[in-house]
Amino acid sequence: MTEAMPQQPVLDHIAIYITDLKKSSAFYRDVLGLDSLPEPFRDGKHAWFAIGQGKQLHIIEGAISRTEGRF
Repeated sequence: MTEAMPQQPVLDHIAIYITDLKKSSAFYRDVLGLDSLPEPFRDGKHAWFAIGQGKQLHIIEGAISRTEGRF
């Protein structure tokens, strides 16, 4: 018998809070070239983008300020 390998975590989407939906959407769409996806909320505060192999990036307007940092 072989020992089963532990299951690795799998992400299906990433969500980030942003300060300006219009500017951020333009960046991800026009600069990075991501394809827009339909988003179900239609409240003017969300945008969804395809980031490959069934994965999605969700950007959500509502951040109070910009945060810059290095990880």
